[in-house]
Amino acid sequence: MYSCTSKLGRSGKRVNSFARLPEARGFLTARVKYLETLDEDAATHHALAATHYLLQHYSKALEYARKALGGDPDNKELLWHHELVVRQNKVLQEGADKLAGLALSEHLKMPKAAQVERRSAVDLSYEEFFTEYALTHTPVVITDAVDKMVTQPWTFDLIKEVMGSKVAPLKRVVHGSVEWARLEPAGETSVSQFVDSICQDTSSTELRYLFDWSLPLHCPELAKQLTIPRYYAGDYLQRTPPGSLYRDSWPSLFLSPAGVTSELHVDAFGSNFWMALFQGRKRWTFFPPEDLPLLYPLFPDSTDAVFQVDLSQPDLSLHPLLSLSHPTQVTLSPGELLFVPAGSPHRVENLEPSLAISANFVDSSNLDEVVRELRVNGLRDPRAQALLEAIEDPEFRREMDYGQNDLPWNEFKTWPR
Repeated sequence: MYSCTSKLGRSGKRVNSFARLPEARGFLTARVKYLETLDEDAATHHALAATHYLLQHYSKALEYARKALGGDPDNKELLWHHELVVRQNKVLQEGADKLAGLALSEHLKMPKAAQVERRSAVDLSYEEFFTEYALTHTPVVITDAVDKMVTQPWTFDLIKEVMGSKVAPLKRVVHGSVEWARLEPAGETSVSQFVDSICQDTSSTELRYLFDWSLPLHCPELAKQLTIPRYYAGDYLQRTPPGSLYRDSWPSLFLSPAGVTSELHVDAFGSNFWMALFQGRKRWTFFPPEDLPLLYPLFPDSTDAVFQVDLSQPDLSLHPLLSLSHPTQVTLSPGELLFVPAGSPHRVENLEPSLAISANFVDSSNLDEVVRELRVNGLRDPRAQALLEAIEDPEFRREMDYGQNDLPWNEFKTWPR
C-alpha cells in the first residue's frame, strides 16, 4: 500500500480538508515521526511523501517522492504522485520568484481587467480564428453564430418539454472546498422542477447548479438538433474510436439561477472549451495560462488545480501576486459563442437565470497540452491511457482543414468524413 489517499477519490479530498485542522496536523506530524523509524523502502518513502504533502511540506514531499520513485521506478502510482508533487513545487517556486521582485511596501491593486474581443462569424474565417485566437490562447466572443446552431430557439420551455422528466445531478458552490471550481454534489431533481425553481426568486433558497450534464448521453434527441460551428467542428476527439474517453461527453447542458458561480478553475486534460449561451447573462473572468502561479494554485489530490484566491473579494495583502496578473473579462449575452483556450484559469458568474451548452475539444492548437496531461492521467485511468494511444497512433489524422464548414450533428459525429 503506497498511500493513504492515493485511491480514495472524494474521500482523499476530505482528508486534505481535515489536514488543515490542528488535531489532524498533530496526528500527521506524529505519523511522520513513526514512518521515519521504519525500513527505508519505496512504500515508506511514498507514505512519507504523502504525509508531508498533506502537511503542505512540499519540498520534503518532493524529496521523499523522488526516493520512492527511485526504489520502484515503474510503479504507476508513484509516477503519478511524483508528478503531482513536482507540479505543486513548480508553481510555488515560480510564485516565489515573482514575489521576490515585488515591492510589497507599495499599495498593491488588482489590475483592471481588459475586455475580451468580440468578432462576428460573418467575417471570421476558421483560419483566422485558429491563428489569431486558438494558437495564441486568447479568448474571444463570436457573435452571429448561435442562431445557426439550432433548428428552433432553445428556451427554458423547450428544455422542459424535451427533457423535463429526466433526473439530473446538481452542484453547489462550497467556499473552502478543495473540489474543482469549488463545486460539490447537491442532490438531484427532475429537469422540469429545476427549471421552475431557477426562474423563481431564489434569494431565500440554496443556490444550486445543473452543471456540465452530457446531452449525447442523457438527451441525444436534443443533441441531434445541433449544428457544430466550424471553429470547433474539427475536434480531434471525434476522430478517436467509438467508446473512447470524452468522445461522446459533450456538448453538455448548463442551467443556473442568478447568483451562482463556478469559482476559478482550469478545464481538464489540456482541453479547449466553447460555450453557446441561449438565455441569461454570464460574466467571465479569464487569466492567461502563464498567470497560473500568480493565482495561488493547490493540487490537493488531483492534477487539476484548486485556487486559494477569492476573486469576489481579492485580498492583495494575503495574495500579493494578484497584482501581477493579467485578467480579461466579458459579459456573455444570449446568442453569443465563447471560446476558452486550453490552460486558461477562469471564473463564471451567472447574472441572470441562464441556459447554455458547452463542449471541450482538441485540435492542433492544444494537442501538446492534451498529450502531456493524458500521459499523467493515464497512470491512473486506463481510458485516458487508451485515448493517449489512439491520438499518438501514427495513423491518427492530425490535419487541420482551414476550409472547415459548420457541421450538422450526424456529420460531426461521423469519422472519417
